[in-house]
Amino acid sequence: MDATGHADQWLFEVRFPDHESLSAFKTALDDANIPFEVIRVYNPTKPDAGPWYGLTPTQREALVLATESGYYDIPRTCTTVELAEELGISDQAVTERLRRAIVNLVSHTLLVAEEND
Repeated sequence: MDATGHADQWLFEVRFPDHESLSAFKTALDDANIPFEVIRVYNPTKPDAGPWYGLTPTQREALVLATESGYYDIPRTCTTVELAEELGISDQAVTERLRRAIVNLVSHTLLVAEEND
């Protein structure tokens, strides 16, 4: 994904589909007498989270709209009533959709990282 080289070392950011693939890579480097150090291993999301980190399409739409409209700005520049009008749902439904979206995002990103520590 990324590589930075210096006179005495390289730093690579590499993505593997699973831990077994990482282990195989490590074994291949060891066998070739190539020194390396793993600085960090992490799983950014649950494997089944999909491209939207566990969000449904409607949750993603609401969260993106809320962010782009200034709902999360301080001070807010958009209300749930305005979001509701744009989405064609009630302001209560907007609030519930945003809450579920945030729970899904946290569950599929931040909490997964804690499980893997």
